[in-house]
Amino acid sequence: MTAHPTLPAVAAALAAPFVGAGCANLCGEVDALPDAGTPSILAIGDSILAWHGATCQSIPDQASLAMGRAVLNRALSGRRLSDEGSTDDIPHQYVQGGGWDWVIVTGGGNDVAEECGCNGGGGSASCEAKVDEVLGEDGEGELADLLDVIAADGPKVLLVGYYAFPQDSAWSGCSPYFLTLAERQSALAASRDEVEFLDLSALVYPGADPDPYFLDRVHPSTDAAARIGAEIAGIIGGRG
Repeated sequence: MTAHPTLPAVAAALAAPFVGAGCANLCGEVDALPDAGTPSILAIGDSILAWHGATCQSIPDQASLAMGRAVLNRALSGRRLSDEGSTDDIPHQYVQGGGWDWVIVTGGGNDVAEECGCNGGGGSASCEAKVDEVLGEDGEGELADLLDVIAADGPKVLLVGYYAFPQDSAWSGCSPYFLTLAERQSALAASRDEVEFLDLSALVYPGADPDPYFLDRVHPSTDAAARIGAEIAGIIGGRG
């Protein structure tokens, strides 16, 4: 088990131009962590956690360096909580019986965006209805089901929320739905002793200085990833 498994070819190709453009590479530091071969913290989810993984500057990588504890990052770009019976979804990223102390989780954003087309993709479902499927006002939904599976296995969970996008982002139409989802995630975490919530909307938002968005105006910049990683390290360090 390694702290940063090899990325799929597509994800590596997306990141490759920025590796050659002078971006720092932190893989040596990540690999040098004392428990790099046997991490007790797992990260699962979508591109929010996967982004910058090729240079080991993803949010989980940054959290691992801030904590001095390795994180196995199995998050992948484009993944959903539910993908019509496919095994290529976020729940299948979870490794049961891994003896995890913590599991860092994102999920639901791609489900909403792709189903209702708020990212310009032409989806046909209602955005509000899809948010309800991911996580309803009653605390039930696909995300809650995933947390039930993890909780039954014993780890504590750090649920990482979503944020709004700037007006020049193709995803700007998703902002209200992502913020609703974040509010419900916060309420879900408050109702469960084993779940902590990190509200990214307080760290990544239009007009923040320095600008927290990557060139695509969707994902966090490397600077934002480092700040988010530090927040995660503080939460996990505070609870052990």
